[in-house]
Amino acid sequence: MAIVEHCDARALFAQLSCDSKREELYRKMICQTPGQEKILKFQSRVLVEDARHYNEEDRAKIYRQDAYLVCHPDHLQEAYTKSATSPIAPADWSNTPFQGLGGTFMLAIDEPVIQNGVATDAFVSHDAQRKYCYDYLEKLKPFFDPIATVAFRMGALLPLKSREFDLAALAEQVSVRYMALLFGFPQSDLKDLTEIGRQIGRGLQYQMMARHFVTDPATIPATKQALARLVARTGDLLDIYRQPIGKTQIELQADLFEEQRKLRNILFEKSTGSLQPKEKSLADFSPLIQRMAGDTSQYSVTEKAILVAGLVGGAVTNIRASICIAVKQFLNLPAGDLKSIYECARDARSQSPNADWSNPKNEQFRAYVEEAMRLNPPAAFIPRRAADNLKFGSKNPKDWIPAGSLIILGVGGGSWLVPDDNNALCASPPVTRFRMRVQPSQQALKCPFSMVFGGPPDKPAPALQPTQRAAYTHSCFGKDMAMHVVTHAVRQVMILPGLSQSLDEETGKPKSLTKLWGYYCESYPLEYHREKLLRQQPLQTVLNVKNPVPENAAALKQILAYGAPFIEKVLQDSKVVHFASFLFIDNESKLVLFTAYDGEFDPYIAHFAREFGPLFDRFFEHIESSPPMPIKKHAYEFVEYLKLFSKPPVGGLFISAYPETQAAAIKSHFNK
Repeated sequence: MAIVEHCDARALFAQLSCDSKREELYRKMICQTPGQEKILKFQSRVLVEDARHYNEEDRAKIYRQDAYLVCHPDHLQEAYTKSATSPIAPADWSNTPFQGLGGTFMLAIDEPVIQNGVATDAFVSHDAQRKYCYDYLEKLKPFFDPIATVAFRMGALLPLKSREFDLAALAEQVSVRYMALLFGFPQSDLKDLTEIGRQIGRGLQYQMMARHFVTDPATIPATKQALARLVARTGDLLDIYRQPIGKTQIELQADLFEEQRKLRNILFEKSTGSLQPKEKSLADFSPLIQRMAGDTSQYSVTEKAILVAGLVGGAVTNIRASICIAVKQFLNLPAGDLKSIYECARDARSQSPNADWSNPKNEQFRAYVEEAMRLNPPAAFIPRRAADNLKFGSKNPKDWIPAGSLIILGVGGGSWLVPDDNNALCASPPVTRFRMRVQPSQQALKCPFSMVFGGPPDKPAPALQPTQRAAYTHSCFGKDMAMHVVTHAVRQVMILPGLSQSLDEETGKPKSLTKLWGYYCESYPLEYHREKLLRQQPLQTVLNVKNPVPENAAALKQILAYGAPFIEKVLQDSKVVHFASFLFIDNESKLVLFTAYDGEFDPYIAHFAREFGPLFDRFFEHIESSPPMPIKKHAYEFVEYLKLFSKPPVGGLFISAYPETQAAAIKSHFNK
């Protein structure tokens, strides 16, 4: 049984949009006397589906209807398993709310009605679409690990060039590259895929939850346009992979195959530390779109493009969210638990530098990631519509959800089952009782991780009798595809030396993960000890030459020429400088200093302020806005002054042939 309780929509939205408040809300709804679990009824802003009976005086009511929040594990289980219609299991929960994003993808389609072995429902395509996609993803399984490895290296390259980075941006690039490589989009599409993924992520959250509380009519049309762009591009690629027409398409096909060749021959670091010219598991790799292009037996190009767009659009957002959520859960654990996770990640990395689903240590680390996502699901909400009156064992109609009502499934409610206590409910928010599973594969969970993804993925089974239906009709069969890259990315981030949340300069408190409407991960500022992973730093300082420019530029040249021996000796003696050079630009109106050095900026500049003091005094007499002098006595002020004129590399891109080797070690090696 359950009790329906009315609540204020604005207050409910505030709770659902905040992770900690949402957990507390679910606790209050679930942890009741058996049979007294709560379902919340609130007034939604969603347009009433059939408003023809409203007269002019009641027109304002067409954007008012009752909707319901359901989060009890038993109710979620019912929603996951009773969206199928058959002679023995009539449907109670419909997936049609997803049709607002486009009704032809299987996510928005209910299963067909089966009578005497014949599908009678108009939406018969659900099962066929599901089986078609499932079969192709099964064929790609051997390539998930190597593609995940490449995607992380590519996506994390620029963000990790800096001490401070945004994990949400890093995760977005990893997820976009993973799906692009796996599905066969060219690298030139990455910018569009990133923008499309953002818009689809926003649209998914709006349709699933936020539209009940937020008035944003532009979101869904923009999401449909993004999906249309993705469908159109996928259709083009299907044609190009299968049968290019004309010079342009033939050249594009050649470029695609060249990208695939480079991917198959990319260098992979083995656990022995040696480099191999080719990863064997990629030798036979061909991406999903290319595979689909060669199959003309079932679906047209447009139908295939719709399937691919649906898979890619949702995966990019959920992979990004999963990476951010897992790292956040870990970093907020007590020091002892965090140390255990770090050691597990480190041991897994030492056994297998690349993604490796079968490695025992990686399996253990994957269990930690799954637990973090179980406690804070990446897709926090799923929409449903009541196909019939939902009674929950109650004889009182006021505690029913009427047929046709819109429902939000609070996915996180499924995490409230204690796994080893006869299905008893947790007594405290799950985030405070993170379980460490030393042997995760040997423990049966009463509330399995798969519930985050709508239940275990049921394999399409044509052998089922007409009176039988698969249990979890809309479970996410792309879970494994996503978890390969999520686990690897989280592991690689967690082993970054000194990883921590960035601090807010005003409050001094850690900056947390920010989400749009409690779901879409927008930003998560982190930092790490970059100098322990990347020893060298670039310094590019652009200084304006004082007027009159010709005379002062000539003076600067003379100072550099006469001071060259002294400059070189000080730089060499510092044992931290790899190289240094000067360059005049813009008709000698600007002087640029390039250096690459080991360590941090502040001590590096302060050291030379003291060593070069008198020379710097003469030098900066010819530069606009000179620093306080004598510079030797104002080292701190000189450091802050030079920060004003230092320019970062474009996109943070700084390349070194020996990123982990210090200048002193290089010099010592070659002197020998």
